[in-house]
Amino acid sequence: MDSLQATHVHFGPGSLGLGLPIERSSGTTNLTTLVVGREASSNRDAVESLMANRGFRHQMAEGVREVYFDKFLRTDVNSEVGDLTSQFRVNQPLVITTAVKNGQPSMAVLLSELLTARRESTPAPTFLIPCENIVHPTIENLNRLANSEQTKIVFTNMVDRMCEPVAIVNGWVQVETEMYSKWMIEPPADLAESAELSSSFHFVAEELGIEVRHDCAIQKELKFLLMNGTHACFALLAIEYGFSELTTFGHTAEGRSVLETTLDEFCVVMKARFPMFPQSELMETRSQFAKRILSHTKDVAAVLSRLKPDSYADLIADLGKKLTDPYDTLLKVSGAVSGDEFMIGRALEVLKDLLRAGFDIRELRNGDPLS
Repeated sequence: MDSLQATHVHFGPGSLGLGLPIERSSGTTNLTTLVVGREASSNRDAVESLMANRGFRHQMAEGVREVYFDKFLRTDVNSEVGDLTSQFRVNQPLVITTAVKNGQPSMAVLLSELLTARRESTPAPTFLIPCENIVHPTIENLNRLANSEQTKIVFTNMVDRMCEPVAIVNGWVQVETEMYSKWMIEPPADLAESAELSSSFHFVAEELGIEVRHDCAIQKELKFLLMNGTHACFALLAIEYGFSELTTFGHTAEGRSVLETTLDEFCVVMKARFPMFPQSELMETRSQFAKRILSHTKDVAAVLSRLKPDSYADLIADLGKKLTDPYDTLLKVSGAVSGDEFMIGRALEVLKDLLRAGFDIRELRNGDPLS
């Protein structure tokens, strides 16, 4: 596999995009790595720094190191879109990753044009790996642009790493992340039918350090429930107990009990939805996530600000997937009429009280007080 070469194009130079896919890509000489953003970005200083340095600084508990890539291209500069199109036409495997959250529909328009150009130019394999909690239908619809050698180009995957917002330090973009990271990808059903496709797929997975799993969709749900759902619940319940900082709350007897019970409730939901999921793996993941949440030193406002999408409708949908739907499953499994005894139910009541008081989660910024 070492003789293979591929191009990696990443859309979305935010903290997750830099802190996981680009951080992984920088560790190999077999990938040409391009980062794609917009000149008219809300964080223009970051764009200018990434262009000038062709890299960023990655901060973890063990220290800070510089991470480099080959080029930064802007999608709102015509000449650079032309350069990007040329890269899509290159006759070698192409890996596309995205971490753009609510920008997926507009990104899908550009990707449709780029992938059309690629399909007209080369039969080489294409792997579109959206590093998004929820993949938008416009991205899934890009499977229609697969060439004759592939039945799909959009791959189910799961990414997991807590990343803090991008900062500028001494002229460099700095991304702070936890040490832990996990990236999984699900192979297509027909992978074995093409030797070239199979070879390229496993080459890409190996180069980026992605674990190949056939239950990737379930793993994604596991992370969404036990990590994202528990984290949101824990932050809301910290408010009920009068805490604004999660680590402080987590190291009290009440806080630890809240965290453990909340994780137990999400485990019940997980087993109800996926009864065949191995109990040992569920318990191992539960323990791992408890340690990660307790080590997360940010305040309650910082955690709740992650629920802040572009529209109120999206906010409600996001909360539904993280809290309301799991709560309904929990009530159904337990046979309870009222859920006052459940941590997820109590977290929802805290949220309702906040919204009734005119508190808008969408307006939160890191460090904002809750009172």
